[in-house]
Amino acid sequence: MQPEELKAILGISLKAAKDIIGSAKDLSKDSIQLLTGEELYQERKRTIKRIPTGSTSLDSILGGGVPTNAITGLFGKFASSKSQLCYQLMVNCKKYLKRKIAFIETEPSTLDLERILSLAKYHGVDLSLKDILVVPAKFIDTPTHLFKAYQFIHQKILNGEDIGLLVVDSFNAPFRTVFTGREMLPARSAEAGRHIGFLQMLARKYNMAIVITLQIMGVPDTTGQYGAIRDYGITHLPVGPHIVKHGVNYWIALERVSSKSDEGKGSKAQLFRAILIDGPMPRDEAQFMLDEIGIRDPRKSRGV
Repeated sequence: MQPEELKAILGISLKAAKDIIGSAKDLSKDSIQLLTGEELYQERKRTIKRIPTGSTSLDSILGGGVPTNAITGLFGKFASSKSQLCYQLMVNCKKYLKRKIAFIETEPSTLDLERILSLAKYHGVDLSLKDILVVPAKFIDTPTHLFKAYQFIHQKILNGEDIGLLVVDSFNAPFRTVFTGREMLPARSAEAGRHIGFLQMLARKYNMAIVITLQIMGVPDTTGQYGAIRDYGITHLPVGPHIVKHGVNYWIALERVSSKSDEGKGSKAQLFRAILIDGPMPRDEAQFMLDEIGIRDPRKSRGV
């Protein structure tokens, strides 16, 4: 249990929570277990589930879909399909895991519930809006508000809600409005680390999939662009401190390739590229289509 979690449950100070946890750790040293690789493998094989994205090629670079017990970060330029991919994952969480979804909206009108219902209807998923727990953007002005949103969702879990997917769209928006100068970078890193630590606890303790979207920063000079391409395979980088980059398990860069479809004149489908820039698997990339029926593979006939 994290100090922030105990603080929220007991209504005590953070220092008192840390003292209690420290004492508990001293008393529970003998509870640490040493597992063989085989035991750990079988345990994770039993517990970790994967949420399909709708595209088999995108699923393949993630090892079968977006995993539970992990944090997945999506970043890309404006209109690079970040939110749309989250919508598809919300529908598929209900379809494949039969669990509820939580969504934290940090920017006004990011969550399009009508779009989600449309996707669910097309794919034959019995998804009710009551299956989606939402913290609207009007309550999220600062990173402190965002952290309280995690705690609120955690309390819902403690009260019996079975949440399989938590989406934060976007994670770094509240940080950009509060931590505005270079002199605030240490404080920003500390606060971001607190957030990532709590999200890691939720993913681990409740076998949840955590998906966060991040805004990007431009790299104006040629040398910087070369470095970004070398390190990430893309010319822009996610905004955030290194503690966030290290704390996320899977990093996916998204970009639009073309608005032209392979399905003929009149189609609204768009082609996108996803690059796994960091994760347990080697760096890889996939292309997928997005249109009114959601995320899918290129050249896949409708209804198939």
